[in-house]
Amino acid sequence: MNALNHVAIIMDGNGRWGLRKKKSRNFGHLKGLKTVETVIKTSIKQKIPFLTLYAFSTENWKRSVSEINFLPKKIWDSIINNYEINKDLVENFLKENISKKYEEQLLSYNIDSETIIDKTLSNFWYIGFIKIFFPNSKIIHCKRNSKDNCMSIYKNLFDIHEGWCYDEEELADYYMIYKDIMSFWSDKFGEEILEVKYETLAENPNVEIKKIINFCNLDWEENCLRFNENNNPIKTLSVNQANKPIYKTSIESFKNFEKELSILFSKID
Repeated sequence: MNALNHVAIIMDGNGRWGLRKKKSRNFGHLKGLKTVETVIKTSIKQKIPFLTLYAFSTENWKRSVSEINFLPKKIWDSIINNYEINKDLVENFLKENISKKYEEQLLSYNIDSETIIDKTLSNFWYIGFIKIFFPNSKIIHCKRNSKDNCMSIYKNLFDIHEGWCYDEEELADYYMIYKDIMSFWSDKFGEEILEVKYETLAENPNVEIKKIINFCNLDWEENCLRFNENNNPIKTLSVNQANKPIYKTSIESFKNFEKELSILFSKID
């Protein structure tokens, strides 16, 4: 007679496990799925009558928005055909109530704050649309030494299906396009975009963080300087940095790889 009557499984950490293995979060979830299949088959074989699978992480009760990717996806689905803008679709797109649809998507995050931070990596392409659909939005552009910036991109594994991150020449080209685009937006919107230098922020966090808070018309709290003590879950590549106080050891870290990344560094300013 089987002594086991009920087996319960708590699925948690599959995505983080995948990232630790230098794979994607989806890789971790697929591995978790394989484990569940094995447990189910084994339970049937062992004639265990009850099997409970707890598949909802408590982290999802209060998820951070972070890199929501809402607007880039909406734009691609609405006005992009074969990697080109369909001008005939733009007029109707501009008439859509995008801000309302954005708010509807936020409902799944169970957020109890009126202030939303969306740091989707490709937002810089769409600042014009952001200013149209979210006229009260505050745009903060954090600039970093170009070589440090590109090296950081090159060494990390992003959960995106694009190869430019891992090719030195393509990464350099993409970075220079980004610089041109941000120069255009800065000329157009001026002081409506706050530029923050990464190195200055690391050297003088109190001054720079207060500058950001003032720009956003938010009330100052001392917790702004203790962000690393915040327990909200983080599901982006910055999870390790965000859980630490601000540090300066990454400044000019590119110098350790000047020989290995000579192609990349030779093509960026």
